[in-house]
Amino acid sequence: MKTKRAYAGLASAVLGAALISVAVPTAGATAGQTGAASLVASEDLSWSLYNLDGGRITAGFDGYSSTSGRHEGIDIARASGSPVRALIGGTVTNVVESDAYGMSTIAIYNATFDKTIVYLHSNPLDTLRVNQSIARDEKIGTEASRGAGGVHTHVEMRIGYRTLAARSSDSTLDNPNPNDFWRARGYNIR
Repeated sequence: MKTKRAYAGLASAVLGAALISVAVPTAGATAGQTGAASLVASEDLSWSLYNLDGGRITAGFDGYSSTSGRHEGIDIARASGSPVRALIGGTVTNVVESDAYGMSTIAIYNATFDKTIVYLHSNPLDTLRVNQSIARDEKIGTEASRGAGGVHTHVEMRIGYRTLAARSSDSTLDNPNPNDFWRARGYNIR
């Protein structure tokens, strides 16, 4: 009788997990890898960027409300100094602590998806280097306001191997809407 009960409990747990599971790349996946599927529900993009509560999306893709031009990424904000983490693994293609306008850039290319994720306005880690392999969830910087009006990180998904973000002042969009891409990686866009 114990055996039947144990099998019934196991079957119920497996069925329940299958109903709620979403394939999410593992945190330890390296450049170009997605990792094994995990039996965890999707997590918010804002939480995943910081691994801390309190982050929020302040501007969605093409979501400028009081600025001219088109918004090519997603702005996510949390307290200054919060850890900024890679949303997918890949190879660093560019690290700029501060350009002529005070803007910082971290660009990470993932060959499997043929996408570059560009992070603007955060403070890159001093140890971050071009050609360095970065894993999903690895710390790449801290929340700051480099080249921005307020503390936030601009996250931009670009097709192909890139080193810079698209120009936000343009009247056209260079990047496709990234929401389906992020959902396919196991992230909720809220």
